[in-house]
Amino acid sequence: MLSALVTGGGSGVGRSVTKHLVQAGWRVAILGRRAEALDATAALAPDRIRPEICDIVDPDAVAAVCDRLRADWGGLDALVNAAGTNIPVRSWKEVSPADFREVIEINLLGVFHVTSACLPLMTGREGATVVTIISDAGLLANAKAGASYVASSSARPGSWSRSTRNSEVRASARAVFFRAISTPIS
Repeated sequence: MLSALVTGGGSGVGRSVTKHLVQAGWRVAILGRRAEALDATAALAPDRIRPEICDIVDPDAVAAVCDRLRADWGGLDALVNAAGTNIPVRSWKEVSPADFREVIEINLLGVFHVTSACLPLMTGREGATVVTIISDAGLLANAKAGASYVASSSARPGSWSRSTRNSEVRASARAVFFRAISTPIS
């Protein structure tokens, strides 16, 4: 059975990706900070969806999840980095350093922590793939998205995809850009 890890699996794009993977016969570990949201997604297919409460900003917590997946599943065939956030106060004039840092930590460093921890689980897996969901704010900056969101989105796409593809793991990597997604933080 194919195995995937999806960040942000409790809602939005992460939940949607999880549903599609399960319908295609995959088993999926979903990461997120909110137990209720993860449990709601897991209830859609309890035998195929494994909720893991995990803040992707914490590399030790991410490593612990990956250790459990290695022990239980042996490895991963896909990673989907779908977790992301933004803040209500987005303008340069008003954004606080703490809020700016929070967006960078989740949207950029979180992807780094999860990808770094998952790549070893993908070694030797035929067709292993890393998918990173990115806002089109990474391609074209705009004031509505805010400085921290634009910075985190523009830092992720091309170079990370190329570096993952060229790693010793030989995982395929894709950056998927969305123009508009209706989520609670939109």
